[in-house]
Amino acid sequence: MNREPGNQEPEQDRRVSIWSVPEDWQVWYLALFNIQTLCLTGLVSWYQVSTAPQDAGPIDILIAIGTSMAGLVILTAAESIFLTDISKMLFTIISDKYLKRQRAKGREEGLVQGIEQGRVEGFVEAHKKWADWYERKTKAEAAGEDFDEPPPSYPNSNGSR
Repeated sequence: MNREPGNQEPEQDRRVSIWSVPEDWQVWYLALFNIQTLCLTGLVSWYQVSTAPQDAGPIDILIAIGTSMAGLVILTAAESIFLTDISKMLFTIISDKYLKRQRAKGREEGLVQGIEQGRVEGFVEAHKKWADWYERKTKAEAAGEDFDEPPPSYPNSNGSR
């Protein structure tokens, strides 16, 4: 495996080995392969022992088990690749749907929060404009000056109240 120094994460779509298993799914593949192989070995051993002739010795039975398992191991390896790829595909589909729902929910919550925050900020800004205008007006009146500045307009009001 060629990895850059400091990069401990496997490349997601990189495939290694003769079976072409995605690197990030090798553990699952090996677990599935080993479980199936052990189960088949048990079944084949049981079958070979129960159907062995009376005069068959342990070596004869082991040879029969090995002969039966040879083709089954290849089949199990191929089936494990198939099941691993199907599992990865299903996992990807399910996780993508979940992530899309979570992102949509987050966007919706963010939009609601943003609108509310915008309303608050707009209210504070409008209040500050009115307070500043009122302060200038009262200072001008206290000083006996004419004050002809129009009051601040409301948003989207075209200057009218």
